[in-house]
Amino acid sequence: MNKQGFTIVEVLVAMVVVTAAIAVANMSYKIYLDRAAAMQKYELLYNTALSLKDTIEAGELSDGKSMQGELNGFEWDAEVNLLANNRNYHYAQADVSERNEGAFEMYLYRIDLTVGGQETEFYRTVYEKRADIINMSQ
Repeated sequence: MNKQGFTIVEVLVAMVVVTAAIAVANMSYKIYLDRAAAMQKYELLYNTALSLKDTIEAGELSDGKSMQGELNGFEWDAEVNLLANNRNYHYAQADVSERNEGAFEMYLYRIDLTVGGQETEFYRTVYEKRADIINMSQ
């Protein structure tokens, strides 16, 4: 007897194998899309936090200052805390002209930043030349 074609069982087995392969490929693609969306959201969150950090550092810092808002779809808030301040007196020698002369007030701030529920902290040092201290010491 000469067989021509496939039996119904062979066709059903082939269909089950192809369906399983399509299901695995579909799940893999969905996982890929979910991870790509999560990575894109994380990248936006990271860039938003960096932008806020630069904006806060460029502004006026003071102890207890609190800020909040929304940027790129993320709610954010920041709190500035003064950790330490110190005076530095430096009077240059007559032959050393490139040094900073005078009295400086130095402030160390900690900024607690929360963006989209993610918390981070960073530090900023501010130097302020104090003419009033220079005049008193002369």
